[in-house]
Amino acid sequence: MPTRFQLFIALRHLLTRRRQTLLTVLGVAVGAMILITTLSMTEGLITDIEDTIIEASPHLVLKAEPLAPARERLVEGDVVALKRQGRRAVPDKLKNGFHIDERVRETEGVVATSPYVEVRGILRYGTRFRPIVAKGVYPEREARVSTLSEKMIDGRWESLDQMPDGILIGRLLAKNLGVTSGDRVRLVDPDGRLWSLRVAGVFKAGIKNIDEASAYMTMRQAQTIRRFGKETLSGINARTVEPRQVALVAERLRAALGQRVDTWEETNKTVLASFRRNNQTTLILVIFTFVVSGFGISNVLNTVVLEKVRDIAVLKSLGVTRHGISTIFALEGLLIGTIGAVLGGLLGWGLSMLVSMAPLSYGDAAFIQSGRIAMAQEPWYYWLTLGFSIVIATVASRGPSRKAAELTPVAIFRGY
Repeated sequence: MPTRFQLFIALRHLLTRRRQTLLTVLGVAVGAMILITTLSMTEGLITDIEDTIIEASPHLVLKAEPLAPARERLVEGDVVALKRQGRRAVPDKLKNGFHIDERVRETEGVVATSPYVEVRGILRYGTRFRPIVAKGVYPEREARVSTLSEKMIDGRWESLDQMPDGILIGRLLAKNLGVTSGDRVRLVDPDGRLWSLRVAGVFKAGIKNIDEASAYMTMRQAQTIRRFGKETLSGINARTVEPRQVALVAERLRAALGQRVDTWEETNKTVLASFRRNNQTTLILVIFTFVVSGFGISNVLNTVVLEKVRDIAVLKSLGVTRHGISTIFALEGLLIGTIGAVLGGLLGWGLSMLVSMAPLSYGDAAFIQSGRIAMAQEPWYYWLTLGFSIVIATVASRGPSRKAAELTPVAIFRGY
């Protein structure tokens, strides 16, 4: 435990070289500020992406595809063989789909469901055309599993109920086609048939894939296009109580119904994994820049050791032990690291606030269509930065403190 005397000497050493000490503290503070801001930005980006996906899309989707049968293991004497299942076409129809919908709705953890019929095709307006994936839904039920009904930027979600040939499209799809509410468009289905539809509204999900290729129409219209019976569906969207623990609900449904069930995490795992990898790379680079501040601390302490050689000799002559001398210089490094980390924490918090308030457009090519940079604020950012600063300062002061402790008073006084 350092004594008040050791703390006093450490402070005196640092204050005698105010400018160099201040620059070193600022170096640590800038490193801490950048680390906190980077943590805030990277964690905020991932959280913003996940929240946007959770809001704009169902938490899980039950599809018409049954779970793949397990390979049959055959034992013939001493020979073990695997019987492989041949490739089969993936089913795209849920016969008696509304009965399955009731079972999904009654599953523990599910709060709402929305059956749908999927229609793939080309949407045309004049000479412009775009591929789309449209879903035939009941608008009122679909509004319970996603927040798209609250993200309308042209027209109303409810107008789909009043327009048998209506279609709701994403913002980027509307922009690419050059259409607005009320315009007539043509849908070309996979069989080459043309269907005349009226744009009932435009929504902005905030996710590029949804905004540029998704559309919604009435259930009856989709069943007519697909030639489905009244009880036949393509799948069922569902919303859960806790979206970040949706895997458990998905497992229950797979076990109970034997159907493929995709969670929002599984559907977007490639995108999320890509962003997380980029964030990790950025964080590693920032940590390396933070490590550079440790060289500044080491440089200051080495300079102090060289300038205070005679003072160290006097202290040893007065009975201060090698451990005591080492503790003094370790304290100097710790003071620089701690003060720099605290100052950097304040600067990091302020910079994070400024960045979060600044308007920013990612552009239409970005995965997330947002008007700002999402910044997260968690206490562990600051504790991590403080701990990292203390570790860097301790390691950086190790060499100078050992060098100071090994000095001998006799050699110093004799000028060796």
